[in-house]
Amino acid sequence: MFASIGPFEFEASEELVKTFTDLSFSHKANFHEHKILSRKGVIEFTGHDAMTCSLKISLNTDRGNDPHNDIESLKELLESHEAVPFTVGGNVIGSGLWVIESMNVTMNIISSKGDVLSADVTLSLKEVNE
Repeated sequence: MFASIGPFEFEASEELVKTFTDLSFSHKANFHEHKILSRKGVIEFTGHDAMTCSLKISLNTDRGNDPHNDIESLKELLESHEAVPFTVGGNVIGSGLWVIESMNVTMNIISSKGDVLSADVTLSLKEVNE
C-alpha cells in the first residue's frame, strides 16, 4: 500500500495495480474588501476555505482489480459522509481527515455478461477542519 483514503487502499504489485493519476489540490484564502469613499478599498484576510483535492482512479480486471466492488466501496464511503484519513507515501495530507464530496464513474468496458471489466473513477475530496 502506498496510499489510502480511509479503508480504500492503493497498491502496485505483481498481482494488483490500483493506482491514481491527476492528483490535484486547491487552496483558497478569503478576503473581504472594505469600501472607502473616494479611495481604494482596504482588503482584510478573513480565513481559508477547506482544501479540496481531486484524483482519477483506473480500475481494470486485467490488473487484478474488481471494479464493481471497488466502485461500491467508494460509493459507501461517499454515502456514509465519514471523515477518513488521506495518506500518500505514509504522509498524512492536510489536517488528516477528508470526505468524498463527489464521485464520477465511467464504465469503459462491460462484458457480455454485464460485468464491469474496466472503469475510471474521479473523486473530489474535501478536507475536514476540526
